[in-house]
Amino acid sequence: MKIFANTPTRTAATVSLILASVTALGCAVWGPGLFSDYTGRAVGPTWLAFAIGGTLGLLGLLVSHKHLSLGRTISAVGGLVHLAVLAVYDRIIVQPMVLLIAIGLILLATAAFIGPVGWRPGRALVTRRSSGT
Repeated sequence: MKIFANTPTRTAATVSLILASVTALGCAVWGPGLFSDYTGRAVGPTWLAFAIGGTLGLLGLLVSHKHLSLGRTISAVGGLVHLAVLAVYDRIIVQPMVLLIAIGLILLATAAFIGPVGWRPGRALVTRRSSGT
């Protein structure tokens, strides 16, 4: 990953992660009504995957400001949740499956590149603490 150390992918990755997570949460809110005709028995797990995956994506971004590797791991787990729910489907249903795959892959791909705003590899994470005086 040293090749990508000084490239501007951090900002693009952060924006992509936010958009994918918010889209997943939007699908969790409106998805059961939109996908209920298509998914059949998979509507519950699909809704749950959108809700959990989107929440984990945003939570991973927030956690990465303090603990970089933990935040990246949480975001990657959010992507894996989206991809794991595909095993519930008994037939191919294009609309919800494409959304699950796209959001899952975006969360997985961007998890390796997220980090605190303005942070670059090789620099220490600066935290402000009061001196107690």
